[in-house]
Amino acid sequence: MAICMKYNEQKAFFSEGFFSFMKQCIIVMAQGLKTEIAKRYFMKKEIDPVLQMRHITKTFGSVTANRDVDLSVYPGEIHALLGENGAGKSTLMNILTGIYRPDGGEIWYKGQKRDIHSPKDAVALGIGMVHQHFRLIPTLTVAENVYICMIN
Repeated sequence: MAICMKYNEQKAFFSEGFFSFMKQCIIVMAQGLKTEIAKRYFMKKEIDPVLQMRHITKTFGSVTANRDVDLSVYPGEIHALLGENGAGKSTLMNILTGIYRPDGGEIWYKGQKRDIHSPKDAVALGIGMVHQHFRLIPTLTVAENVYICMIN
């Protein structure tokens, strides 16, 4: 049996085995977390998200890359954005890191609404992204590529 999920008007099908595997991974990660904040979160007590992207919309001409996308990240969480090519994953992260400006929506970081106008603004908040392999410099180490992302 396959499970269907929708993201940004795109459908993706996953096997039950995939979700079972992911659930086991989450349980293992939760058991390994030692911080008090993470423990409170996994015990279902209310805490505020570190990051929220609310109702993010981005279009390029007549193409809508992101439509009314919400993303909340809580302390101790690890997220993965999954979707086929053209689903809007990179666009969403480029908005978060200041490469693109959203056409609509808000970004909240540590309880405050933030306007991220450039990658410098994002880095000043502690938000950064290591881009896909084709944007890396092959002669540099992983650490050097991460550093380049931080200073640019």
